[in-house]
Amino acid sequence: MKAFQSIFSSFIFPVIILGICSCASGNKAAMNSDKYVIDFASTLNNESSIDLSNYASEIQYIPIETNDSFLIADIMGFHAGDDYLYVICRQTQSLYQLSTEGKLVKKIGNRGRAKNEYLAIRSIYSDKSSVTLEFGRKIITYNAVSGEIERICEPSDIKGIEVFKSILFLDNGSFATLNGSDEGTENQLLIIDNQNQIIDSAIVFKTQMKNIKTAVSTQNIVSVNGPAIKQPSVELTLPWQYSPKLSSYNGNIEVMSPFMDTILVFNGAEAQPYAIVDYSNITEEQRFEPTINPEFVIDALSKKEAEKFIIFKNLKGDKYLFDKEKGNTYRLEKGLNDNIANGEPFWPDHIIGNKMYRIVSADLFIEEAEKSNSQKMKDVAATLTDESNPVIVVATLK
Repeated sequence: MKAFQSIFSSFIFPVIILGICSCASGNKAAMNSDKYVIDFASTLNNESSIDLSNYASEIQYIPIETNDSFLIADIMGFHAGDDYLYVICRQTQSLYQLSTEGKLVKKIGNRGRAKNEYLAIRSIYSDKSSVTLEFGRKIITYNAVSGEIERICEPSDIKGIEVFKSILFLDNGSFATLNGSDEGTENQLLIIDNQNQIIDSAIVFKTQMKNIKTAVSTQNIVSVNGPAIKQPSVELTLPWQYSPKLSSYNGNIEVMSPFMDTILVFNGAEAQPYAIVDYSNITEEQRFEPTINPEFVIDALSKKEAEKFIIFKNLKGDKYLFDKEKGNTYRLEKGLNDNIANGEPFWPDHIIGNKMYRIVSADLFIEEAEKSNSQKMKDVAATLTDESNPVIVVATLK
């Protein structure tokens, strides 16, 4: 990783220019160069229908065990390890370990303010021997078998860090994080080893401030002069800060610009453009002035990747798939057509290893099973009630 900083510096400015100016030439460029060109503009008036069987070989439904002492209304976090599944309950912020059949194994960790407790959970990661959670001000690693704490890392344990902005867990207990500069305008990518030592760093994309329209409850607005505001809410334009995001695929660290205009990849030896979004005739003014246009802006947090494709959403929630082999970009109405089990359209919440995962609440799963032609879904739905725990839908990639 010693070459990281100097190589990154030589790439960063040209990459930003390419991403913003959208100088790509189309699908052939995606196939004949060393980087992907995601043709976003051509999809806006073209909705596509893509079959799940193009990318997956089978689909499985795993209902999470339900009992009086284990009820999860809403799952906010999920990770699949070699031997266990892990879920986070949004309401209680509790971390649970499940068998691969969806049976509860145990609750892990405790919520609180003590050194060995957590206040909330932002993300989780697991491997064969451990599970790790983080929430910006603390990282805790637990032994997968015993549930005992193996490691606690706080920002104060690492020189120059005040809070973990974005975390990407790597092998052997190391992780990557983004750390804002004193001016708050740049982001530093840091690689931290399992001894909490910084082993490399680089300055990446600048944080961007953009205006957004948002509805604010009048209860939060104080009327200094005149009568009280009677509307239930008012629409305001506010500046909002957007930062780069971390991701990984095939063992490489990926750094995405705040609106996923560009993805850089770093594999320990060099950093280079990996994917560039082609906006063609969509101008910067159309995308960001006077406020963000959610149809033309990609949500960097939504990006997920597999061997054959990259998927993402715009801020409006529209779904997109970029096929790496064909070099084509598709806009999908609801997701991939489930022509494997004849279920409802499939759109993964997580892609881990060779599997895609979708978490579905019991009531929604029952509703989808009734509308679908999938006997497999109907059989699972027959075992559920609206109060049952969610179902994990698993699609195995080809």
